[in-house]
Amino acid sequence: MLNEENKIFRKISDKFNNEIYSQCVIQLDEHNVSRIMFELSHEEIEHSYVDSELKKLATDIYERIKNGNGIVILKGMLINELNETELGERFLRFCSLMGTPVSQSVMGDILGRVEDMTHIDPDARGYRNKEELFMHTDQPDMVCMLCVRPAQQGGQSKFASALALHEAIKKTRPDLLPALYTGYPYHRLNEHPLGASEITEHNVPIFSEYNGDLSIRYLRFNMLATAFARKEKIPLPLNKAIDYIDELSTSSYFCWITSLEKGDMLFFNNYLFLHSRTAFKDSKDPAKKRLMYRVWLACENFRSIRPELAVHPEGAGGRGGISPQEGKRPRFDYDLE
Repeated sequence: MLNEENKIFRKISDKFNNEIYSQCVIQLDEHNVSRIMFELSHEEIEHSYVDSELKKLATDIYERIKNGNGIVILKGMLINELNETELGERFLRFCSLMGTPVSQSVMGDILGRVEDMTHIDPDARGYRNKEELFMHTDQPDMVCMLCVRPAQQGGQSKFASALALHEAIKKTRPDLLPALYTGYPYHRLNEHPLGASEITEHNVPIFSEYNGDLSIRYLRFNMLATAFARKEKIPLPLNKAIDYIDELSTSSYFCWITSLEKGDMLFFNNYLFLHSRTAFKDSKDPAKKRLMYRVWLACENFRSIRPELAVHPEGAGGRGGISPQEGKRPRFDYDLE
């Protein structure tokens, strides 16, 4: 399909890729904010000057995420001096300056560990395995990541702008937009509360508009799981539409690929970007395996969204994360073949 339409698209050249990167990156003075965040003691951080410096940085990031490009990469952090526990606590504290951290799964993980866990949980959800992921969105307002250790090979981050995708579909295949605005129910993949429906009782629109704000919510696997559970097929117009989204978002015209290095932090607006990760290969040394810390934030006065975007409405209308449930794990144990 792209071969027929690509005359109106511009490939992401190396030059354009660098332009995107330069617009997203905040390069820190490694002897200033980095020291404040990861070297000073809790007592020293409470000092008014130190506290104001962190809040100033957090405000800058928040404004860029809410009203700017919607994505920020923070570089220049020195993280060698702290153990993993202290590092995670410092990162979580910084993220909390921009919003309220919420649960990322039924495990109640406020600080999520993004790492391969398939050696003990073969059906682990995407952030706990090493396979390439579909382009998708998460659940909250803002997603925050810290690279503790990159993979030995692979594990690159991929992004596609929802606004650019919507405009491209509007120009090339406007007939697909009604299905994308209608959406389909989402399977909640063993993360629904006791007594609640395992499938959303409403269609979750892929594109939606509310108070002038266009947003995207896209989890293809959850739609496929619903169709499988109901012994039906996804409606043909919607199936064609999501195939086109996948084709566009992974193409060289819309997919921006970048690598996160040790100490890099990533923040992005979950309503403005599809994201994914390439497959990766880990070191055999457990101490050198890929590890990212992830925080989901619910933010005040962030963006107007339709209530139908909530896959887990129990948590503050979907902005409050996934309700923790003792003894449950996030799993993709559905054979959809």
